[in-house]
Amino acid sequence: MDFDTDYVEKGIELIKKEFGEAHVIESAKGVFSETNYPKTDKFHRLVFQSYNLPMEEPYYSLIKILKEDFSFDKMIKIIDSFAAAEGSSFFGVSAQRLGIQQDKVSQYLATIGKMIKDMFQIVRELRIIDERLSLYEKSKKGDESAEVTLKGTWIDLVEGGAKNPASVFGMASELGFAILPDLFFSINLKSADEVDARIKKMMDNNEFNPSVLRVVARKLKSYYTWKEHTYKELKTRRKFTLRYLKQHYDTIQLYLSWVKPYIDTIRQLQMNNKLKNDVEVVSAFESAIMELEFIATKSDIYYKVKSGNKKYLPVVIVNLTYRTRPSMSFSQEYQRGPIHVGRVEISLRGYVWTNKELEKFLKVRRMEQFELISSYDADIKSTLEALGDDLEKYLEELEQEKKSKNESNEEKKEEEKIKYTDPFVSLFDGFKELFSSLIPKMPKIDKSKAFNWFNNPEEIKKLKDKDEKKSASKAVDVALCKSYEVFKKSHRMLAW
Repeated sequence: MDFDTDYVEKGIELIKKEFGEAHVIESAKGVFSETNYPKTDKFHRLVFQSYNLPMEEPYYSLIKILKEDFSFDKMIKIIDSFAAAEGSSFFGVSAQRLGIQQDKVSQYLATIGKMIKDMFQIVRELRIIDERLSLYEKSKKGDESAEVTLKGTWIDLVEGGAKNPASVFGMASELGFAILPDLFFSINLKSADEVDARIKKMMDNNEFNPSVLRVVARKLKSYYTWKEHTYKELKTRRKFTLRYLKQHYDTIQLYLSWVKPYIDTIRQLQMNNKLKNDVEVVSAFESAIMELEFIATKSDIYYKVKSGNKKYLPVVIVNLTYRTRPSMSFSQEYQRGPIHVGRVEISLRGYVWTNKELEKFLKVRRMEQFELISSYDADIKSTLEALGDDLEKYLEELEQEKKSKNESNEEKKEEEKIKYTDPFVSLFDGFKELFSSLIPKMPKIDKSKAFNWFNNPEEIKKLKDKDEKKSASKAVDVALCKSYEVFKKSHRMLAW
């Protein structure tokens, strides 16, 4: 197969960067070329062609052999792509399905975009509420500037400013109460209950005109009542808005989780340019090319590697490259779908890898393929980051509140438990103190010193690694050779 040169060269560069050397094969008679696989001496390749047998059979046959006969039950699919000729019926059916998925995705993305726009407004509202609440908090601590700011806000919002003749500034300019604003802003109290006592004291001392003081008392009473109620209202409003923000954020995440499978399906339904430019795909022919690749390993060893009990994995990489003639068939139960017949090229490669090397190979494959959803996730992430640290701060505040509430409930349960079990605990503690003096304490043995002569950790680790690598290598050899042999025999090929 003649693949896109840039794609292959990029894959070879990544393999060399991560593994040092690429696998070289004889792609044609006397022609040797590098592949986008790490170097290995465990390699089998065969070409199978049939215009009577559906091409799905070789793929599932290899999975069955590796899984049931050799216990390679951990399967990781890493490549699943196709390309069809533009004039083929298979292309038309695929394009129709692609259009349906794209329409669905566009609806979800429009909703997500609108909700992100709304989230900006919610965060902005929370910022304004926090700004107002900070003035209330500072005023409670005795900050005179904060108190003056709140009084000015009350005059502007509640009384209507200087335009209202009954306001503090209106009475000063139109009714002759010139000293009223100075008295109103200079008298700072903690609550509305202190207003009467303060004004009575000023009247007793004959500090100002009683008429002016009565107006000041009325204004201060109204202001401090407003201040107390608006503070509570702002706290409640902030609490509600914070929960609404969390609900909004969770809804966006939910929509993202819904849209991801559709985007991934679109990526799968889109024609692969690497295969589409192949010389064997002709627009006027009923032709298609597919590439499938999966990794087979053993799940019990795979999970032991994660826990640190094992180091080496037996790994088999299976690659199938199809060149087929799709024929459309009708089904009463479902709809029209393609049956692929033609030619498949199968490559089997065996490796003995650590878990780190396996993850490295998967990383290379991910970098080779175009990940549509990752780019969209990056755009969503950058958009949410534009909200600054406030969004993260508000969400974290809710989590902390929820966590502290759960902890307090657990503490109450624990206190109740101790309350009911305390007499029994005290009773057993008494028996422990009584009998502990009668039982002699045994001296502790230092096991590391006692067995130091027998135990050499470095040598044992080397021997253990060598045995594990040998065991994994044997498992790969048996699975690779026997799978190749069984597949050939089951399809009536020459095998010896």
